[in-house]
Amino acid sequence: MGLSSTDWTAVGSIFTAVAALIALGVGVLPYRQQNRLARASALRGLVRTVLHDSQEIYDLTVYASSVISDAQIRAFRSKLGQAATAETFRAYFFANGVHFSTSGSSTITTSFIEACLASPAYSRLNLLWNDIDRTSAELRGPLRILYHAAALIIKDSQEVCFPPTGVTIAQEMARDRDLMRRCYHIGDVDTLMLILSTEMARRLHGEPYQDSIDRLDRGNSFIEDLADAVRDMKDQSLLRLSPRKMAGRKIRLPSSWPALRRAKGAKAALANDKEKDHYANITELLGKMKPQLSETIATSLEAQLVKWQENYSHDAENEIS
Repeated sequence: MGLSSTDWTAVGSIFTAVAALIALGVGVLPYRQQNRLARASALRGLVRTVLHDSQEIYDLTVYASSVISDAQIRAFRSKLGQAATAETFRAYFFANGVHFSTSGSSTITTSFIEACLASPAYSRLNLLWNDIDRTSAELRGPLRILYHAAALIIKDSQEVCFPPTGVTIAQEMARDRDLMRRCYHIGDVDTLMLILSTEMARRLHGEPYQDSIDRLDRGNSFIEDLADAVRDMKDQSLLRLSPRKMAGRKIRLPSSWPALRRAKGAKAALANDKEKDHYANITELLGKMKPQLSETIATSLEAQLVKWQENYSHDAENEIS
């Protein structure tokens, strides 16, 4: 029994539909693969950026801390005017040897902040603090572990390099009677500047500073090993660690500090940020990542986190400011 023209038309329509579906499937499959590859590549790019910023923050924090004291003392001298004598310098800095005078405090505060803002290293750090905060905030799911790690990196770098840190040390020095007596008979202003900048650097590089640098080192190692694990991870495993939607958010950190009022506000924000238990979040998210990590890597990251947190436990009693 032969097929009518109507039947052939129906059969042709069926074959056309099937062919269209096959063609659609053939087209969709590569698209999905390309999309998956693009998403995995984007995630690895974000992680690499966090790692790069973290390493540069560490290096610049160490460098800035070695030059910032001298720059601040020189800025203070410049604020007093080139005609200022050693006696004038002492009068403003030590404030009669008892209290930090209003005029002296204002002059030191302004000059110290200006010295920081004029420093290329500090300007670069400011950009890095913003960049690592913004980039790590793009990560979602268990990969948000890098946001909490970055928050701790930012905090410790700022503890060392924020302008109010130098102001606080200068206030302590102004009330140091032994230092005051040591400087009392010095008649050369350049010699006096050298003594005070050396003393500022010594105090800045004391135990609180070393605690912050040690924590930065621990945090860097943790982020580096985590980034290595992400780099070597299969695309499918990596994508399980991050939801498809990755919305951004506003940057928390300011780009500059033109006045002490803003600097004090930033320090207050830091104090509030310390109340967040970033370590608890890191621990929780690391647990969620473990199924996608090898046992060796997971164990290593857990051990590093424990050491990092132990090092951080001294922060409350040894804080710089």
